[in-house]
Amino acid sequence: MRTSTLVSGAVAALATIVIACGAGDDGGSSSEPAGDAPAASAPADQPKAANVTVKVGQTANIDWGNGSKSTITVSDIQVGAKSQFGAAKNGQYITVKVTVVQTAGTYHSNPFNWKFVMPDGSAYDATIPTRDPALNAADLDPVNLKQSAGYVSFDVPAGAQTGGKIAVSEPGLSSGFGAYWTTS
Repeated sequence: MRTSTLVSGAVAALATIVIACGAGDDGGSSSEPAGDAPAASAPADQPKAANVTVKVGQTANIDWGNGSKSTITVSDIQVGAKSQFGAAKNGQYITVKVTVVQTAGTYHSNPFNWKFVMPDGSAYDATIPTRDPALNAADLDPVNLKQSAGYVSFDVPAGAQTGGKIAVSEPGLSSGFGAYWTTS
């Protein structure tokens, strides 16, 4: 009997301490919304690219949705480019010149942000550049380093330029692309 009285007393004391300390109300760790406040959706700083589509040779203005805005031009397309590293394994190289100008916020310009998207939705990553200067990785912002330019190459099936698109994404963007450039 004495043991159950001690256990009951300990449980009551612990419950009093937990209630006094405000367990479950630590400013946001609860999975339930507080009071009548609506549950929050995705954070406001998540990238939200706009899926702009233009032709090669034109400029796309991209609002990445997190305070970052870029003006990107894809131009100077070369189909069947030759490479010092050998023949294209998938059929042919397509090379384009990319110019990125950062107008607000920051953007990590990188050849790995680029893909060649086929009409069926399959995509090919950028490969070793076939022209110089290659697009190099650079952290852009409107003050310190505003622009980056260079060539990006893709090893794609023969004829891919018919109906294919060049696409760019924001690093960390979970899905989709910020803009497309049609090649035909």
